[in-house]
Amino acid sequence: MPDPSDVHVNILDEDFKPGVADRIEQLLLDRGCSKQWLAAKLGISKQALNYILKHQKRPKFISEIADIFQMSPTWIATGQGPQYPKLIQARGVVINVYALSELQHSLSLNQLAPCSHISSLNDEDANAFAIEIENDPAMNDKFKENSILIFEPKHSAVHQDYVLARIFHNHKFTVVFRRLAISSQGELSLIPENHNSAIISITEEESLEILGVLKEARFRL
Repeated sequence: MPDPSDVHVNILDEDFKPGVADRIEQLLLDRGCSKQWLAAKLGISKQALNYILKHQKRPKFISEIADIFQMSPTWIATGQGPQYPKLIQARGVVINVYALSELQHSLSLNQLAPCSHISSLNDEDANAFAIEIENDPAMNDKFKENSILIFEPKHSAVHQDYVLARIFHNHKFTVVFRRLAISSQGELSLIPENHNSAIISITEEESLEILGVLKEARFRL
């Protein structure tokens, strides 16, 4: 069951007049981040952040939150004016987000419509893509359900990289998210975070194609 403190309000509702806390929660929702993540960035507990947002008309840390999200502090505080400083408006990058379950069926991003979008201020993310992971027992020990994973499109990876890979395994093609292990003999394996899940060893009868290497994870806790 979701944590009630992480329930977000859609500030686009015409009958709703958002306050500071609502704008901050909408930013978290848009970026695929949690209050726990924001609290850690601010150096406070999630409980302290919830209290500040709930009980203060002009919460503390407005400037710090604006800096984290690269947003205008005036817009966060009042809802007035441009959301982004002019420099940021020019540098914004939109990243397509795809559902991993859908990718497993189509096997190609080109055949899919994105399920949502997230933003990045890093120009190097112009070619990046993102995956939303649903319930993946093999990886949920580290990557929580509904987290957003941002990948750099690559066809090669190094030992211990987290990769999105297309594999031919058990007589069928599928797409998986795992940690890549490369032995001293050059043998490849895909390692789960859950020790009860099976390791996928890439044999001569199987194929492995790297679709992307993980560069950022935006957790929803």
